[in-house]
Amino acid sequence: MFHAALNLTLVLLDHLLVSCYGGEGLNVLLRIVPMRYMPQLLRRHGASIGNSVRIKAPLTVHNYGLHSRSMLVNLDIGSHVFIGRDCMFDLQAPLCIEDNATLSHRVMLVTHTDAGESPLSSTKIPPTSGSVCIAAGAYLGVNVTVLQGVTIGKRAIVGAASLVRRDVAAETIVAGVPAKELGKS
Repeated sequence: MFHAALNLTLVLLDHLLVSCYGGEGLNVLLRIVPMRYMPQLLRRHGASIGNSVRIKAPLTVHNYGLHSRSMLVNLDIGSHVFIGRDCMFDLQAPLCIEDNATLSHRVMLVTHTDAGESPLSSTKIPPTSGSVCIAAGAYLGVNVTVLQGVTIGKRAIVGAASLVRRDVAAETIVAGVPAKELGKS
């Protein structure tokens, strides 16, 4: 009875917040929703989420779509995935996290760069975007940032506090700023 009441409350809150505030309303819920309800909430807004996915709050999504039922259409998470607390997903371009991947706390997956109205935007920092893919069985340590257009290979390991600007081969260990290969996993 309690879980049914909580589920109904979350659905009503979701409807109210997203109706009033769009994606920012969804981000309010993603800060507090219990882990067991996170996949269901993401699916309601167009994300593809596999089975046995555990996502710890808070989660922040950025550059979501404009329509409630499809605002997270660029998010594709496989089965048996763990996503730690305080992660940020930029959904300007597609973002995939394949089966059995683990993202530790505070991982940032960035699919675009845009300097906006800055005078640097046309010359030094032109807008770019590209999908990010975390392949099956990969592990990303705490505070890892993965930039646009990068694929992390199967069963690769990315060490804590790393900045990944280029693809990481399967079964490779990388770490650092920028991330450099340290060996095979």
